[in-house]
Amino acid sequence: QCRGVKTLILDEADQLLDMGFREDIQNIVEFFPKERQTFLFSATVSSQIRQIAKMSLKPDYTFIDTVDPNDVNTNLQVKQSYIITPYDSHLNVIRNVMKEHKKSHKNGKIIMFLSTRMGTMLYAEFLRNLGDIEVYELHSGLSQNQRSRVSERFRKSRNSAVLVTSDVSARGVDYPGVTMVLQVGAPSSREQYIHRLGRTGRAGREGEGVLVLAPFEKGFTKLIHNLPVKEVDGRSYILKDDGMIERALEELDYDQIRSASAAFLGYYSGKTSTYLRKDNLLPAVNEFSKSFGQDVQLSSSFLDKFGIGQPRGKSLLLNRISSRNQSLSYGKPQHKRGSIRNRW
Repeated sequence: QCRGVKTLILDEADQLLDMGFREDIQNIVEFFPKERQTFLFSATVSSQIRQIAKMSLKPDYTFIDTVDPNDVNTNLQVKQSYIITPYDSHLNVIRNVMKEHKKSHKNGKIIMFLSTRMGTMLYAEFLRNLGDIEVYELHSGLSQNQRSRVSERFRKSRNSAVLVTSDVSARGVDYPGVTMVLQVGAPSSREQYIHRLGRTGRAGREGEGVLVLAPFEKGFTKLIHNLPVKEVDGRSYILKDDGMIERALEELDYDQIRSASAAFLGYYSGKTSTYLRKDNLLPAVNEFSKSFGQDVQLSSSFLDKFGIGQPRGKSLLLNRISSRNQSLSYGKPQHKRGSIRNRW
């Protein structure tokens, strides 16, 4: 059935590899006739992309680079900064970064990127509980119809709003009026940092990009050292809590925090060969869980999947950060009246 195919197009090839489709691409290419025209498009050209090119293109293929080698790969109209702050002040800093931006950008829109679906869901729920701003949530756990509805509502919103999203929104999506990209946690790569940042400062407009990292993620900054990004002292964003953060945490669901913590561990375990030491993982997930005011239990069998040693038959039990956590509901959270709850 594929013998009549004359043209093969591999679009967003780097994304296809990131999603684990390398073998699928190879199998598909083998079905097609060798005499064909092939186009391969990719925002980045890594060694893996070159291998795909060698496999799918003719030896005398033409390489077209649309980026001037002297250009900086980020929009110079986008003010970039990063903040390194411990998890005990993490949520406070994130909240106040957004509040400060909101003050200077009336009806501005923020896209907040998380690297896992569970993390996206948890942060979106936390921000909804705060009630400071309209919150929209977008990730792969939603159906395509739901994602389309969320995107459309975020586009049409005339109020200050934040779209809390996984990397499903990092490429190929245009949201007019986005004034800030807020990246929480280290992106999967330098390229992903740049792609996320590209959601703001579009069509010649100004924009702002802020990257919030925990101390154990500091090594990621080496990957973006030659970009126009500067460090900002996070202490300037640590303000006395008005009680809203504590109340927002009390309404979170334990199982949701546990799932986000497990996803956190899974995501960062893949970074130990680049900028992260494996012995930092357990303390990091401990602090992450504490920042949301909960204990988390991860079984030894689960930890074994990531090569993290733990005594057999025991669980990783993260310490309680205050006595009030003992009264937190482990069922579905009860939401405050009047809070803004936009899902789709």
